[in-house]
Amino acid sequence: MYSYTKNQVLQHLRIKIIKREDRKNIAQWAYKKFLERIKDMNPEFEQLLIDLSCMQDQIISYEQLEDRLDNFYMGDDFLYDRLEFAKDLRRQVQKRVDTYFIAQWAGGFHFELDHDLMLSDVADRLAIMCCDECFDYSYEELNKIVDQLIAGEDVTL
Repeated sequence: MYSYTKNQVLQHLRIKIIKREDRKNIAQWAYKKFLERIKDMNPEFEQLLIDLSCMQDQIISYEQLEDRLDNFYMGDDFLYDRLEFAKDLRRQVQKRVDTYFIAQWAGGFHFELDHDLMLSDVADRLAIMCCDECFDYSYEELNKIVDQLIAGEDVTL
């Protein structure tokens, strides 16, 4: 039985980078994921986890990590759909992640959601929350967005 899908691992990694989690912790986490059975793991994804697990001995900036992750997305046939987006957003809302970090996370999808204009619009509107508190959505509103995405409805913001 698989513990995670590749998409879930990539999204967890994106959140860790956005939160500027300690790079040694990211390296240890990547090594654990490498050892687990990841659904749809391919050689490129395996190499990404190996590289990340080795970085504790190297100095790699968060910008380099973001670039590496972006390059991985660009080179893969990865499609982040409404359901995956909704599940990841729900996890963040349940944990009461600061809306600034939710905004940064959502903003990271600008180019990856071209296949779904409505989802791209949702991500862009959530990303605006980092500009000023007046743009923040409440956790209740964020949960409503999640529910609409999961139900396959158009999201009303």
